[in-house]
Amino acid sequence: MPNCEDITVASKVPSYRHQALPLNVVGCCLLRLLLVVKYKDAAVCGQYVFLTQAPPNRPASDTEFFSTPTRADSTSILFHSLLLAMSSSFENSTSLLTGGMPTKSQDIAPSVVFIALYTATSIFAAIRLMQYVGTPFFRTYIRIMVFELVRLATFIVRIIAAVNYSNALDGKGSFKDSYIIAEQIFLGIGFVIPTSTIVRLVEAHSNRDDAETSQKRILFRVMDLVLLAAVILGIVAGTSFSSALTNASDRHTVKIERRVNSVVSAVATMLVLILLVAYSLYISANPRLPRSTTTWIGITAIVLLVVPIYRIAVISHPPSNSQTTGNKIAFYVLQISFEWVVGLSLVAFNAISMCGLGARTDYSTSEGMSGAETYGLYAPKPQYQ
Repeated sequence: MPNCEDITVASKVPSYRHQALPLNVVGCCLLRLLLVVKYKDAAVCGQYVFLTQAPPNRPASDTEFFSTPTRADSTSILFHSLLLAMSSSFENSTSLLTGGMPTKSQDIAPSVVFIALYTATSIFAAIRLMQYVGTPFFRTYIRIMVFELVRLATFIVRIIAAVNYSNALDGKGSFKDSYIIAEQIFLGIGFVIPTSTIVRLVEAHSNRDDAETSQKRILFRVMDLVLLAAVILGIVAGTSFSSALTNASDRHTVKIERRVNSVVSAVATMLVLILLVAYSLYISANPRLPRSTTTWIGITAIVLLVVPIYRIAVISHPPSNSQTTGNKIAFYVLQISFEWVVGLSLVAFNAISMCGLGARTDYSTSEGMSGAETYGLYAPKPQYQ
């Protein structure tokens, strides 16, 4: 690397003289690192970066551009060099947790589709929430309402991030990593929320034949604590994206910590879902509990189980290029679509009716219930109408 005292021309244009550009103190370290990595023949001296070769997007024979560079030319070189390096870093699968970098061509259309789908289920969730006012399930279904709103926000932010990223690459603005941080937090904690709702449904359903024992109460409270820890780890993993980008010296360590936090969060949620499925199978033998409700809760938990399994796989063994069409499709199908199906399942049936709050009836057969009551289309208890 050339030294700071005597910078000579390394390009093919003999008349090209380098002009140093003072860098902003905040962006100095990042620019210097990216430029030196991107251009092997670059000299760094204090707050100045010297390029000793033509950037790859400009031919070395372009004497008009390189013979008499101005401060604006130097700024352009640095700006486009930074964007190229940022593009490579962002699109690398180790820079993001799931979903890759949002782009206009790949992500706007599916984001619009899921905004429409989640808007529909949000309306259903709001209707259920109004039905459950004054019942034990009101607070439980506030979580589902929050989940639906979080997913709506996720795709709105994803569209904004795609536009911002494309504009930054075109030189029309600066990249804002706050969009990606917000999106990664939403993606990391979203699937935990319906899991907590399923915990409440299983608890209410299993208690309809008898009073809740202390052992059972402890079991469900432990599940709640595990899910709370999963949410915290998901938030930490999402916010660490910025550190992985800007802190070059600690980048490798930050990436490892982010992966560990994300995997532990997904594993914790997966274990809770597995326990819920196993418990549903266990109580299915109880003749006092309707099998229709047990089946509904169990299948919903199994469907949601796909999401943490997918996240564990993609975070533990990230693809070489998370921007490929195949990886994008996998993200939208294995996480987003399955989450939406779970949300739809939880609001499609009346939880008051399905879980029979306050009932003490033998449900070994459904003869004592109407078809609408069996499938939870309305609540049979007058106090919950």
